[in-house]
Amino acid sequence: MSKTMEIVGHAGIVTCCNFLNENFIVSGSNDSVLILWDIEKEGASVRQFVDHESEITCMDVCEEDRNIIVSGSDDTTIRVWDVRVKEPCTRVFEESKSSINSVKFMPGR
Repeated sequence: MSKTMEIVGHAGIVTCCNFLNENFIVSGSNDSVLILWDIEKEGASVRQFVDHESEITCMDVCEEDRNIIVSGSDDTTIRVWDVRVKEPCTRVFEESKSSINSVKFMPGR
């Protein structure tokens, strides 16, 4: 039997989401925010990551360390996040001249 839960918190359409582990989900939206959710606490919003300036279009979770997330946005940046630290945006790639539509960690890197 499957368990269904509604999580509410984004001001826009959710464009991407991924599991960090069995307890946490991260979602991105056209409201330019990533939200970390605790699904064991009925979908409580744990933290918001707000450095993007436009719609978040894609994200990936690092297989080697599932606390590390990469996100791409219509603001033409790629951002790397570490959900464990106070200043979670650890790196910004700004060289793109157009929207970022796909991001993926390289296995073993």
